[in-house]
Amino acid sequence: YAGSDDNRIYQLNASNVSHQIANFTGIRSARSNGAVRGAFLYIGGGAEVYRLNATNVSHQLDNFSTSADIEGGVSVNEQYVYTTNRNGRIYQLNVSNISQLIALNEGLGAEVSYATPVIYEDSVYVGSDSNNLYQFNASNVSQLFNRFDTSQDITASVAAAHGYIYMGSHDNILYQLN
Repeated sequence: YAGSDDNRIYQLNASNVSHQIANFTGIRSARSNGAVRGAFLYIGGGAEVYRLNATNVSHQLDNFSTSADIEGGVSVNEQYVYTTNRNGRIYQLNVSNISQLIALNEGLGAEVSYATPVIYEDSVYVGSDSNNLYQFNASNVSQLFNRFDTSQDITASVAAAHGYIYMGSHDNILYQLN
């Protein structure tokens, strides 16, 4: 799957990417990372999150409109879809009907849109232009668990494994948090 500035999502053959299977049109500026879960592709474009049929992306099932462009990606677990936008908001949507908003945190006051939210254990992590890594409750992102400060922006996604969170910052430091 590949998004493009030509307002399309392309579904390509994994064995031969020169073979196009299908495309979804009407998506504005599909720059975000998509996530596949089961039979569905979840992807952001412009200020929208889309749920598409993973075997034929020309078939849209539903969508959700955010308040500003999504430039990071979407993350998906068994119950929820998470994304951020340029207005500093993190959205938690119903995985089986993404038009249903479960929770919203709009109090960040800084842009968190560049990085894809990362789900690890019972938390969702996202970096921001305000030099913070935020840790939200994965069951209700309106609840902020913790915040870690650095001296510069965190615009890349974090990694999580073995009880640790790994992240880089524009302060040229690689952090390992537990």
